[in-house]
Amino acid sequence: FTMSSALPILILTTVFVLALLLFLLSNPFNQGSHPSSLSTTLRVVPFTNVTHISRTFKEPVLLRGIPDLHLDSWKHLDDFHFTNTKHSSHEIFTLGTGDERHPKLSEIWYEDRKGLESFFHGKEDEFRYFAGEYTKHIDHEEQFKEHNSNRVKELEDSSAGFYKMLWVGEKAVSAQLHLDEPRNIFVQIQGTKTFYFLPPEEWPQVFNYPHISLHKRQSQVDMSHLTTGASDPTFEHFWKYVWPKRREVTLRAGDALYLPPYHYHFVVADSFCVSLSFLNPGLEEVQVAKAWRIPLPFETFPMGHERILLVRLFLWMVAEKISPRAPDVLLRLIYKARFEPHYSVYANLQTLGSAFTCFSQKDWMNPQAYGYLLKYVDEVAQVFLDPTVNISTAVREFKFADYAETVLKETVGERNVATFFKQCYG
Repeated sequence: FTMSSALPILILTTVFVLALLLFLLSNPFNQGSHPSSLSTTLRVVPFTNVTHISRTFKEPVLLRGIPDLHLDSWKHLDDFHFTNTKHSSHEIFTLGTGDERHPKLSEIWYEDRKGLESFFHGKEDEFRYFAGEYTKHIDHEEQFKEHNSNRVKELEDSSAGFYKMLWVGEKAVSAQLHLDEPRNIFVQIQGTKTFYFLPPEEWPQVFNYPHISLHKRQSQVDMSHLTTGASDPTFEHFWKYVWPKRREVTLRAGDALYLPPYHYHFVVADSFCVSLSFLNPGLEEVQVAKAWRIPLPFETFPMGHERILLVRLFLWMVAEKISPRAPDVLLRLIYKARFEPHYSVYANLQTLGSAFTCFSQKDWMNPQAYGYLLKYVDEVAQVFLDPTVNISTAVREFKFADYAETVLKETVGERNVATFFKQCYG
């Protein structure tokens, strides 16, 4: 073995190392101080402002170049609302612990002031999670607000408006698989957090809780099975066919994510985490809310044959207009996705007696009833189909399911919604 024989090997090795370094330096996914956080199937795009981002991207993307938010003072307790925020009274949110012995936390949504103080004083075992509205103005905040939209006035007038949320949690705490309706730019301030995504098109197989439930927006699938490894025969289809389709990304301090409305996500803290969300109401949310404000004629009919006939026909007719699925298929799908897995929980607790029957197609599809309802059907359908908003089919179907539940709650009673779906559509 001589120096001359080793020279070619040395040259090849040098060339290889230089080429590798050049690739790593030029690789567009290797940006920032935490390149491993960008090891994902998500696109990586430069941040400009939320209006441009929300108009351009309809699926989750990683954002590069978020301005420095100067959030070193996030522990100042006076910067938060702690009592009954506009979000807290509407739902209960399920959290996981990552501990197979006690896989779930108490089903709490927003903690009080003591909850956040416990993190500052090292009492994480008592309160393991906090979420609260962050009210202090921060640097560059305007870049995260929706502007220059043809719906900007409606966004400003909506019940939600623009707001910021701070999330603080221990290692292994997870947020149940769920969807959100606002547009969310999620910034990781401290620690490491992993997101798992499923697209809106999977709504029939994610098994949302009913809209009338305090767990609305969340999946009924018990995600603690990922920790315990136990079988889940109720949702075997989900684990076998839906969960394998997930996409995922791990965020580290300084990373940011744009999460469009209605994308399901399951979130796990890989360490002690602090995160901040900038939330703008989605155009879909603001638009579809108009359907809830359209007055319907059913209260003028006493409970009985005629009211049930009209309600059943009305929802059928709206379904026929807003979805490419056959109406019976969509309405049956809503029942199977939301009520069937735990039907006994939602089963008829307040019977309507002989009035609560579903009639033959010949009986309830009569021309007189059809003509009477057509005006209301067209008005509601136009809300869902407004071309200026361009709501996707999946979101239209999901929000129609919410709307159908609301109509039934108001016309046959909350305790009879599941029974109506099962007997009339299931």
